[in-house]
Amino acid sequence: MYAMVNGIRIYYEIQGKGVPIVLISGTGFHSQVWCPFQVPFFSKHFMVLISDHRGTGYSDKPDQPYSTKIFAEDIVALMDYLNLPAAHVLGHSMGGRVAQWIALEHPDRVRSLVLASSGSGNYSNRSDFVRGVSYDVALELAEKGLERYLRDHVESEFFFTPEFSRKDSQRYREAVDIHLVNMPPLKAYLRHVVARQMHETTTRLGEIKTPTLVMIGEGDTHAGGTGSHMQAAKVLAGRIRNAQFAVVKGANHGIFWENPEEGNKIVLAFLKVH
Repeated sequence: MYAMVNGIRIYYEIQGKGVPIVLISGTGFHSQVWCPFQVPFFSKHFMVLISDHRGTGYSDKPDQPYSTKIFAEDIVALMDYLNLPAAHVLGHSMGGRVAQWIALEHPDRVRSLVLASSGSGNYSNRSDFVRGVSYDVALELAEKGLERYLRDHVESEFFFTPEFSRKDSQRYREAVDIHLVNMPPLKAYLRHVVARQMHETTTRLGEIKTPTLVMIGEGDTHAGGTGSHMQAAKVLAGRIRNAQFAVVKGANHGIFWENPEEGNKIVLAFLKVH
């Protein structure tokens, strides 16, 4: 289904009934990544809302600058369009950055917050923190093209552990393939990368009063363009008042696809309290 919000058409889907939970995807990924393992599970307990960020999936792809704050405003506008009450908000990777803005700018719209495999920006004051598309990413995209670049990214040990593909090849292929269907145009993807790299909420984390769960895969330690997700997660948990911290065993960055049973279980236990 589609909704006209903030002057653009946003694609969304709803399943289940009850208190809403909003699932927010990462950099350049569409909403369908949640369909194999999260939507069927959480729709038994909640009304699940997924949507495509502008620039991805079936949503409009305006040729203008994007930001995590703009993505957040799109989601809040969609919630208003659907007349939804305050929701549990779960964001993975860049989606966690978007979720932070919703909690900061619209705290009345958030019942609880789950920040998974995410960060707040330049959490360690690195002088070399890239505020845009890094040379490495630009070079790799130029050499490989977007399709191969994204495939290599999702199939890499950054996203999934080597054991995943060996022990459960069917689920591994399903997890990889769902991330690679309906890829965004290159320009829109680059705008997503810039939005992620420009995100900065580190000094504002103390303002978040919403009950918060910070999640991270035990192997999500690679120091890429936004630094180590493990270190970034610890900063989130340390600076957000009374935040809970959970480590998902047997997973790297793609915690909800490599170990959905554990990831979903941790989230559900947290949400039931709130």
